[in-house]
Amino acid sequence: MIGMSKESQLKETSIKTKNCKRCNGNLPLDSFTSTKARYCKQCHRLDALDKQHKRTLKQLERTKSSKQKKKTVIKISDLKKKVQRVFNKWIIKVIQYKYMKICSVKGCKNKVKIHIKGWCRNHYMRWYNHGSPTGGTHYKRHGMVGSKIYNVWKNIKSRVYNKKDQYYYCYGGRGISMYPLWEESFTVFHKYIKENIGDKPSKNYSIDRINNDGDYEPGNIRWATPLEQSLNKTSGRNTSGYKGVSWKNKNKKWQSAIRVNGKSVYLGLFDNKEAAAKAYDSHAKKIYGESARPNFT
Repeated sequence: MIGMSKESQLKETSIKTKNCKRCNGNLPLDSFTSTKARYCKQCHRLDALDKQHKRTLKQLERTKSSKQKKKTVIKISDLKKKVQRVFNKWIIKVIQYKYMKICSVKGCKNKVKIHIKGWCRNHYMRWYNHGSPTGGTHYKRHGMVGSKIYNVWKNIKSRVYNKKDQYYYCYGGRGISMYPLWEESFTVFHKYIKENIGDKPSKNYSIDRINNDGDYEPGNIRWATPLEQSLNKTSGRNTSGYKGVSWKNKNKKWQSAIRVNGKSVYLGLFDNKEAAAKAYDSHAKKIYGESARPNFT
């Protein structure tokens, strides 16, 4: 180049050429699609053709594998077995229907599929919703699902019968059950509550069993405060067998204590557990009066 030094001429030549990574040729920049391209234009076309060729080969392999798959053939013996199973199920249903009992309600000729008290489904649902197999209609609902009293009934059933309930060990685990009519019908339970013990006095009250070892049954339930319920509890895991009495290994004596407003009040140490239980009874009567549940009556 005229009027340019040798160093500038070398720089200009180095900028205008580029190395292709496929054919390893030092080619001018015009033969590349861009300055950042790795391959020259010709090598770029060849690479695209190679990729397309690989795709077509994969497609051919897939079509061949799908054609080579054998068709599933059902054997006549297997078909006969399937038909026999279906026929046996149908025969069992026919025999069951033939020997079903008729509903025990007078005037009803419906057959009883599940023997629930000898009633058909319609009369059972009437009894479930209204307390009588002949009262009301089987499709009518009490409309109290989600109410406070309904949740009380639901929680009692869960504690008594559901083994996964966190309080099952205190209720169903101890052998406590629920009156059968209350268990099966909410309306019967609600009717008893309304007629005998009345509605819930306030938020602080909940259903309590008068005899803590008895079942949820008529005559054994009441509305009670948490304090009244705490006094009505069993001795639990107490080895002495008396409420408020425990053994102190350090002193080798029986200790008596009572809970007042959530705090334990120390009553003294005694040589025998009967004396400690009597001390608990005297303090319980002074503090709680008639609602106290002493060890000795």
